[in-house]
Amino acid sequence: MGLFMLGFFTRRVDGMSATWALGVAVAFNVYLGLGSLGFLPEGFALPAHSYWVGFLVNAAFVLVAYPLSLVRGVPKGDLEGLTVWTMAKPEPGGRE
Repeated sequence: MGLFMLGFFTRRVDGMSATWALGVAVAFNVYLGLGSLGFLPEGFALPAHSYWVGFLVNAAFVLVAYPLSLVRGVPKGDLEGLTVWTMAKPEPGGRE
């Protein structure tokens, strides 16, 4: 969901930023899973309810991908019609 939201609502995040963020999000998901299953020492595990895991992993994805894309710069590609900001505007009173 984090990848979709960044791809649809921003023009900044490129494939490299998304790949690094995906790696961090998967590692964070494994960490949370091991903690909730009791495989990590109590002081090392993050006490997160299983309902929050999806939100936390997607938040981690966004919090890595977007700042990384700020460092990398705007991708050089045509994004016409791919984001909210580059979609064709409907004509007033017209139908699409």
